[in-house]
Amino acid sequence: MSHTLYRRSFLAFGSLFLGGGCSSLARPHLPQSITIDRYTLDKIRALTAIHQENCGSISRLAVMSEALLETPYLADRLIGSATRPEEFVVDLRGVDCLSFLEYVTALSQSSSLDGFLLALLHTRYSNEIISFPTRRNFFSDWAHAHPFLAQDITPSLSSKVVTVTKYLNQKADGSLYLPGISVKKRRISYLPSTALPSALPLLKTGDLIGIYSGLPGLDVSHTGFAIWRSGQLFFRNASSLKRNRCVVDTPLNEYVHGKIGLVVLRPSQHKSCFS
Repeated sequence: MSHTLYRRSFLAFGSLFLGGGCSSLARPHLPQSITIDRYTLDKIRALTAIHQENCGSISRLAVMSEALLETPYLADRLIGSATRPEEFVVDLRGVDCLSFLEYVTALSQSSSLDGFLLALLHTRYSNEIISFPTRRNFFSDWAHAHPFLAQDITPSLSSKVVTVTKYLNQKADGSLYLPGISVKKRRISYLPSTALPSALPLLKTGDLIGIYSGLPGLDVSHTGFAIWRSGQLFFRNASSLKRNRCVVDTPLNEYVHGKIGLVVLRPSQHKSCFS
């Protein structure tokens, strides 16, 4: 069962009111109606009520990401393309590797349903404009598209970091992975997997991890969070592997075995929360 939330000067669902709030962050425009299923609605309300005093902190991000462990992996949940209008999708019944990052980030930075929707809009779309071209379709967009959500700390991790020029979205034959999205010339730095052991002490819980892709036109092939637990660094990710097909924790040093390397982004810290 789904419920449609209607937003004009306020967002009405039962007695929920979406005006005011104490956040100093700018409040972007949400769609007039947003359809959310009952499971997702209840999940958002429950999670945004947890540790509100730590809203926006990395410790809260760890709690939110842990709460989504075992969430089913489901690809292609977002709606929008060069030929189909973009829709503001909010659905925690299944996630892929990028939407997992989006939902966890938005949950960690909000203290209400209203705040979550605003935080998700801020996270998913450059300049809070809902459209397919302004969606952060590539991992490195988190550090390159306005507003910046994270800083690329990869170059600081090791003297062995490799930097290459990529033309994101352009395949080797010149065609596009995503028609309707312009090609982006971008310098991508990655830490070779063999250099990870010496760089491990520099990684922090909450860092965004991208598994570097050697394919033309792609920056990474998979994404997740760095999570320290009991002295070991885990890769918390929405796994598409047949043995998982859900959000899991995998030791990072095991996951990168046989991979070229990884890209590390550190989330920007927010002094205030979306409320």
